[in-house]
Amino acid sequence: MAIVFGVVALWFAAGGNGEDAAGRAIGTDFVSFWIASQVALAEGGAAAYDIVAHGIAQRTAFGPGDGYVAFFYPPVFLMLCLPMALLPYFAALGLWLGSTALAYLVMVRHWLGGSFGSAALTLAAFPPTLLNAGHGQNAFLTAALFGGGLIAMRTRPWLAGLLLGLLVMKPHLAILLPLALACRGEWRTFIATGAAAAGWCLLSWAILGTGAWAGFIANTGLARSTLEDGLVAPAKMVSMFAAMRVLSLDVATAYAAQAAFAAVGAAAVIYAARARLPRPAQDAILAAATLTVSPFLLDYDLTLMAIPLAWWFAQTQRRGFLPYEKAALLALFIAPLFLRTLATAASLPLAPLVTAGLLLGCWRAALTASPSRHSRAASAR
Repeated sequence: MAIVFGVVALWFAAGGNGEDAAGRAIGTDFVSFWIASQVALAEGGAAAYDIVAHGIAQRTAFGPGDGYVAFFYPPVFLMLCLPMALLPYFAALGLWLGSTALAYLVMVRHWLGGSFGSAALTLAAFPPTLLNAGHGQNAFLTAALFGGGLIAMRTRPWLAGLLLGLLVMKPHLAILLPLALACRGEWRTFIATGAAAAGWCLLSWAILGTGAWAGFIANTGLARSTLEDGLVAPAKMVSMFAAMRVLSLDVATAYAAQAAFAAVGAAAVIYAARARLPRPAQDAILAAATLTVSPFLLDYDLTLMAIPLAWWFAQTQRRGFLPYEKAALLALFIAPLFLRTLATAASLPLAPLVTAGLLLGCWRAALTASPSRHSRAASAR
């Protein structure tokens, strides 16, 4: 952990003047969020989705830097960013990362057990934590909503729906949620999540206006081109689609591979529900399976790995480690630190192996946690 923090500190110290060693503003992606909220407050919600206006405001505030950082998020997320426009950039960045990191810590501590101090040390050493903080991204928030919603679902389904519904701000992380809730028969949470998602959208429409939603929809084609044409380097991503593109396969083949990988994740979620595995085990499998679904998944989105890893580790504390589990948990824990480098420097896109290994490991741990007839039958199969 000390080595990782030392490298990060040197990276930022080498830049100076609020920039990292590559000449980009510290917080990189948060630049896009902060500028979008500035533009929205000054000129209206629609202007935040005007690529020209957003780009001019970004260059005016930060200079040409390392290129334009686009804003493709739905107006629900822009609505959450609006208060950040009232603060100077670095104050807003600090508030954003501090508040969302606290929510992430509270959520992971529940899954991991133990004290807040031990959970904080664990997350401080978890590479996706540093990746998200370095980018100024929203993965602390999305992981906190995902994990917090699953926790609340056990006793407070309507609160769970409110949290899970807010994932409409980044909907590709919620693709498997309706499937999982339906297969489990969690109909109150299913209805609450749908109603909350609609409510968040309506609230953003009331605050930002129709123009914001029209601009967001108009930019979906550009967002797709960003994925398919490599405007965001595939080596930065951790999806099966990106892995195929790193290996220089065509877009159609990459989509086919992604669909097959997503089908495996969906099948795991369905079978976990049909086998009546313990609910926390089903939640861990759902979180792991979510990382197999979307073709547009960045390495900082692997903050979601903390949920299945924490649940799996907690299982080992109750029953002891199986022979392979210490090595598997350690490898999965540190792997995100090297995925982008291996994909960039050596054209080795190993991220799908990591997410598949996490899903398989949680499945095996779930079977050992459930002595039921269903679990024994599933293990035999």
